Amino acid sequence: MQVSTEISQSESHPPAVAGDVLSSSRVVELDEGGVCVPEYDPLVVRIGDVRVVYNPRTYFEPKAMADLAQSIRAQGLLQPLLVRKMDDHYELIAGERRLRAATEVYGPEGIIPVLSRSMTDAEAAAAAATENIQREDTSATEESAGALHAMALYGGDRDEVARRLGWSRSTLDSRLALQNCIPAVQTALNERKIMLGHAELLAAVVKKVQAEILPLIIERNISVANLKAEIAAQALRLDTARFDKTECLTCHHNSSNQRTLFAEAIDDARCTMKSCFDAKNEALIESVKKGLEGQYQRIQVVYPGDNLTVIALKAEGDTGVGVEQAEACKGCANFGALISATPGKVGLSYPNYCMDPTCNKEKNAAYLATINPPAEKAEATGGSDKKTAGQSAGKGTSSAKPAVSAESNRVKEYREKTWREVVRTVMVRSSAKTEMLIITLASMGLLRHVDETALAEQIEKAGGNAVGPGVGLYDSLTAVAGLEETPRGRILDLVAASVLGDIQMREVKALATFLEVDLAVHWQVCSGLLDVMTKAEIEALSQEIGLKEFLGKQFAKIVSGKRDEMIKGLLKAEGFEFRGRIPAVMLLK
Repeated sequence: MQVSTEISQSESHPPAVAGDVLSSSRVVELDEGGVCVPEYDPLVVRIGDVRVVYNPRTYFEPKAMADLAQSIRAQGLLQPLLVRKMDDHYELIAGERRLRAATEVYGPEGIIPVLSRSMTDAEAAAAAATENIQREDTSATEESAGALHAMALYGGDRDEVARRLGWSRSTLDSRLALQNCIPAVQTALNERKIMLGHAELLAAVVKKVQAEILPLIIERNISVANLKAEIAAQALRLDTARFDKTECLTCHHNSSNQRTLFAEAIDDARCTMKSCFDAKNEALIESVKKGLEGQYQRIQVVYPGDNLTVIALKAEGDTGVGVEQAEACKGCANFGALISATPGKVGLSYPNYCMDPTCNKEKNAAYLATINPPAEKAEATGGSDKKTAGQSAGKGTSSAKPAVSAESNRVKEYREKTWREVVRTVMVRSSAKTEMLIITLASMGLLRHVDETALAEQIEKAGGNAVGPGVGLYDSLTAVAGLEETPRGRILDLVAASVLGDIQMREVKALATFLEVDLAVHWQVCSGLLDVMTKAEIEALSQEIGLKEFLGKQFAKIVSGKRDEMIKGLLKAEGFEFRGRIPAVMLLK
């Protein structure tokens, strides 16, 4: 409880002298025990000796200031300023409007009444915040600035700050939330150019949008209701968003949180920060995409407006390609899955799609031809193959061997590397043909692919003498001449075989054909191939070599696990003979 004495400096009273202690009652305060304790010293001081250090109020309405100045001219300053004594001046705690008006009326040499209180820096700042934000004409954003300052003084304790300011906790929370407004919005509210409802709505949107919208609100006098409708139209729905919304629960861009703080807020479960919303959607898509990698050869994200032509891979029906061909298509580089990026369905995946509709159409036509034979064929069989009108395509088997239209680069690279190694091995072992191979390769200019460094190392290793670049032709000839016949023959084999690393695959194929290379003698299905395949490719290969049929019901269980475990399980198929079963992807094209 505080009792204060009004002090007037009207023309009917003699002027006071700066530093005088007023003779009227000393301002006192009741402590918790009800005992009156001296608190303030009433003084009169020189206006120029009072300095403003901190004040949450930043706007002083011109007309109100003019009225206050006129009142002081007529009656004097009736209410003292609250100050604290410093070394050579007084620091203003509360009453900047009165100080400004008194300065206008009396000038810096004028004498005004003050109440001086001894306070620490923290107490002074807290008192300034409390005194000023409790004024009726202080704007909500000025109160927000004062509340923020008080939060710093009281260690962020919201309950304590609310008690000190005489506010409810919800009032404090709503005022602090206005700090999400950019400075220009706060200034506009302080200067009464916009309403509190405008500021509350703008506090929910990103700063860039606030800066863009504010001038339009002022210039076009946009109402709070119209602004609310516009923001709501641009906001994004959170209730149908499929990403993790944990962070959204406390985000001020979530309209659900705004509604608990402000009188003006858009409908619940809306996001006003598109960049964050989009980033979370992209993160979800990437997560789904990562989960599909290793399962499908192609993973296509479908965004709104994409003109994407794909078709679901089906074994039967009007758009089917046949059971065997459908299994083979799973090994194609154009087989994959779709991931939706359309609102409300972001992150949903759609498996088993063909990304080459032209090829699918061809295979579909071939399949339909097996179950819908030409009329003349049907007549030749007595009409037994005819279908009634409207009957859909059923099961059928194409006479053509199932094939794929494309293969993945990973599989292609593995096949080529394997064939180069196998042909090299056969060439090294074909000593009887070495001379002929070297002559032929030399005549075609293919010996330029010989790795001279590796060859020189082999010669030095066999004979003990260095050869090649930097040694000299005579010394190199001498070193080679000194080799025994067998090492020399072995090195000649290596000369022929060393070209395999860089020649074209058509030349590798020609060598393999000439040497009658049988891949089945040197290679069988192994982890090396399966490791570079997706689950879909592995399933297609298993179907092709008969592994799927061999495993029966066990196959579905094995392929349902992770890819690494799936590979181990398939290769451990007890009793299945992998030797001699060469899948189509390993044949030279």
